[in-house]
Amino acid sequence: MGTIGLTAVGALVGLTLWLWSAISAARDMGRNTADVFVAIAPSQARAWRLCAIAEAISEVGSWRDRTVDPRRRVAGVLWSAVRRCLEVDQLEKDLERASAHQALAELADEARARIDHDRDTLDRVQLNLGKVLLAARAIDQQRRDAARAAERRRAREREEAELRKRLGDTLATNTPGGTDDEVERSAGIAIEAETVAELLRDSDRILREPD
Repeated sequence: MGTIGLTAVGALVGLTLWLWSAISAARDMGRNTADVFVAIAPSQARAWRLCAIAEAISEVGSWRDRTVDPRRRVAGVLWSAVRRCLEVDQLEKDLERASAHQALAELADEARARIDHDRDTLDRVQLNLGKVLLAARAIDQQRRDAARAAERRRAREREEAELRKRLGDTLATNTPGGTDDEVERSAGIAIEAETVAELLRDSDRILREPD
């Protein structure tokens, strides 16, 4: 089973809100200081989903560093919503039993109306907490994208600096004059080779001609 606490000062672990100031929060709310935890089972689907969303929020970096929910209101909302879930669950059980008593028909109608209202409220709370989770994750994704872009920029700058140095060193040690000299020398070799080839062709032709 999961366990949730009264305030959101600490971190969520599993489906547990670890609270640093649950006792003082209980006093502030006028509750008995022993009444600061409730157990939630997976069979209590609505409350369990709310806890799961709150847990997911607690794992997001932008929530942990207080960019999102800096006043730590998520767990307070979660506490109230889960308590309402438990009240609705109990009210539904009582309503089922009351349906067998005609004298309780009016109270049963009021209970149904209360259940419908509370279900709608809890659905909206779940939707809003889901939006918090999506927004927090979007912030984290933007941060990751920005970090990757910054790393690519730094890598490009490092490459540019390396190439600037290498190109500068190469251009400083290899002057255009040296390159021109190599052109002239290679041209001389080419002329020499062509001359030799031509002489050999002429010699071969002369040797093949009849006397």
